[in-house]
Amino acid sequence: MKTAVVLGGSRGIGKAIADSLKSIGCDVIATSKNELDTSSLESVSSFAEKHNEVDILILNTGGPEPKEFFL
Repeated sequence: MKTAVVLGGSRGIGKAIADSLKSIGCDVIATSKNELDTSSLESVSSFAEKHNEVDILILNTGGPEPKEFFL
């Protein structure tokens, strides 16, 4: 069985991708921003230690929060 990690897999397109992967027999780990903070090295390292054998990685995360741009 293949293991897939879907970042941003708790709703919307990410959930649809996770559901599709499950339907073809993949073991799916779907994350939300509350479960895995991709802006935190500590959070990513901890996640990688727990899930170190991944066959498929789907990066379905948004960009940074909008901020005012100054020159």
